[in-house]
Amino acid sequence: MRYRCRFAAVAALLSFSILVSSAHAALEFTPLASFPASPGGFGYGATAAALGDGRFIVWDGDAIHIQTARRADGFAVAATGYDGDPGFIAVAPDGRTCLLGAGFTGDIYRFDAAAPGPPEVVANAPHFSAVFIGEDLLLIDSAEDLGGWVFAASLDILDLSVEPPALRRVVAADRGASAALSLDPTGRYLFAADGMTGETRPFSVGALLNAFE
Repeated sequence: MRYRCRFAAVAALLSFSILVSSAHAALEFTPLASFPASPGGFGYGATAAALGDGRFIVWDGDAIHIQTARRADGFAVAATGYDGDPGFIAVAPDGRTCLLGAGFTGDIYRFDAAAPGPPEVVANAPHFSAVFIGEDLLLIDSAEDLGGWVFAASLDILDLSVEPPALRRVVAADRGASAALSLDPTGRYLFAADGMTGETRPFSVGALLNAFE
C-alpha cells in the first residue's frame, strides 16, 4: 500500500509538472508577421478585437482584416471603405456583430463579420473606448475637452434595439480622461481606467443597466 501511494504521489507530481510546463509554454508569445499594423485611409493606427470563434479582427482606418484561422499568421481583407481614426472594435455577445468607433469623427460603424458588407454608420457620438454589456447595449467611455488638458469623462449607453439608436448617459461627467474599458469574465463588473490619473474604477453592470432604465 505504501508503494502504491508513493506511485500515485509521483504520478500526480509528474502530471502537475506537465501542466506547469504546458502553462509556461502557453505564455511564450510569437509575433504575427502578417498582422496588419500599418494604417490605411487616414487612420493613425490599427485596433483589434477577438471574434466569438477566437479569430482576430483588425481595422486599420480603411480595411477590415480577419484572421484566416485561430493562431494563424495570416489575415484576409474582409471589407474596405471604413474610413476613420480607429478608436475601438466592440464585438457583440453573438460573436460576429461588431461596432467600430472612428475616433474624432464620432462615427460608429456596424459590421457583420459573418456577412461583410459596405460601410454602415449607425450612430455618431463622442467616444474613446466601448464594450457591449448586453445584446444591443454598447457602453461608451467618452470625455469632453474643457481646455488646458482638463477633461470631463462620462459613461454612456448606446441602445441599438431602437431606430435610430439612442444614447443615454449613465455616469455623469467628472474630471478625468477616458481610457480603456473592460468587463470581468462573468460580465457582472465593468472596469474603467482614467487616462489622466491612472485610476481604475469598478462599476456594477447591474447598476449601470438600472441607471439606463
